[in-house]
Amino acid sequence: MSITKGLPFAYVVVALALIASSYVHAGRSNAGVDRNTPRTWCVANPFANERSLQKDIDTLCAGAVDCSSIRPGGACFEPDTVNNHASVVFNEYYRAHGSQRSACNFNGDALVALSDPSSGSCIYS
Repeated sequence: MSITKGLPFAYVVVALALIASSYVHAGRSNAGVDRNTPRTWCVANPFANERSLQKDIDTLCAGAVDCSSIRPGGACFEPDTVNNHASVVFNEYYRAHGSQRSACNFNGDALVALSDPSSGSCIYS
């Protein structure tokens, strides 16, 4: 019996990518590598409910993170979608907590991404 039976394909792919990434990085020397360079980002789960994402945004923007970039005129306002704004806010929180994977969950509303989600004027740290 497969342990992945019943899991959405995207979850299986993300899990396998995270496992592979840990093996790739485990054998590398840190010489000449900036330890502050982020290798992962925290983004909204594409399968998350929009109302749940909006609640997460409201909670985090109430004081946990600076949400000015997702306000009208901010660098990350466009595209003006709940998923995009949640990704920006989740990543701000993730960075503020040392990029610890435990800081990227939000009851399943967020995922750790291996590729930079930056786009246009919205640059993820």
